[in-house]
Amino acid sequence: HVVGERMSRYEFALRIAEKLNFDKNLIKKASMDEFTWRAPRPRDSSLNCDRTRAILKTEFFSTELALDILKREYEETIRRS
Repeated sequence: HVVGERMSRYEFALRIAEKLNFDKNLIKKASMDEFTWRAPRPRDSSLNCDRTRAILKTEFFSTELALDILKREYEETIRRS
C-alpha cells in the first residue's frame, strides 16, 4: 500500500463519510485503550512512502482523488444492485 497524506483512522472515517454522504455523527472518536485486541495493534499505522515515491518517480493519488474513485465505484455498485 502506498499513500499520500497522513491522517488518523478517525479523520479517514470522517472523510469517507463526508464523501459518501453518510452521517458523520455516527462516527465516534475512541482511544485504542478502550478496546481489547486479540493481537497487538500499532498506535500509528501511517506509512512514510517518500522512498517509494522517489524510486518510482511518481506521485500517488491524493486522499480526495482516491475517495472520488471510491464514491464512483460505490455508486455504480448500488445502481447495479
